[in-house]
Amino acid sequence: MSLLLGLLNVRLGYWWNSGINPGQRPGRYPPDLWRRIKSLPSTVFAVQALLLNEWRGYFEGPSARRWYLSDGGHFDNTGLYELIRRRLPFIIAVDASQDERYEFEDLAILMRQVRLDFGAELNWLDPDPAGATSWGSLNAAAAAQGSTIPAWIQGHIQHPEAIGGLGSMKRDGPSCAALARISYHGKEGWLLLIKANLAPKIRVDVRNYALMHPSFPNEPTLNQFFDDDQWESYRSLGEYAARALFDK
Repeated sequence: MSLLLGLLNVRLGYWWNSGINPGQRPGRYPPDLWRRIKSLPSTVFAVQALLLNEWRGYFEGPSARRWYLSDGGHFDNTGLYELIRRRLPFIIAVDASQDERYEFEDLAILMRQVRLDFGAELNWLDPDPAGATSWGSLNAAAAAQGSTIPAWIQGHIQHPEAIGGLGSMKRDGPSCAALARISYHGKEGWLLLIKANLAPKIRVDVRNYALMHPSFPNEPTLNQFFDDDQWESYRSLGEYAARALFDK
């Protein structure tokens, strides 16, 4: 795939010069004479070497002088892969991908990636749908997994009633967020996923836009030119989704 895209000049990233050689980074030893000789061709023919690496799908990572920067959409469309690799204790993510049926395909791909690469499991809390969601119902769901939601995380989220299970996050579903416990080997973290839908108490003009545009808020990503009504509707939806969770 990398070779095909390269030959067609469909390039999805940019080579950024960090200005720091590998041997100058903390914890790295300066290269010996043989390694310097081996790297001489790629230094003299830098453009050709980087293009060849791109065709091969070979990227050395942040230890190299030149980093390959990309939006990541062709690998991880959620932006969560690197955050989970770093084992952050609490991650807040907004899923605004095009997903009219709310099937969470990008999320499923991420879950497989982090399981295979990092041994991390995302265990989604599923509070009792019979009643209003509260910290009691969420902690009961967490207790079923042998855990408890930390008090400091509960302090950040003012309205737990906006959190539901993944199955309740539809276009007109009752909740706009879901909470997952990320289990590593002997360590855990938490992920709050906010999904673009019409669950928050949105303004009348945004509701009107949604009635006039059935694909909102999952309009095709090929549409890169928003008019005023479209731009304001998405902005307002995001504001009210944040208020539904964090507004004091």
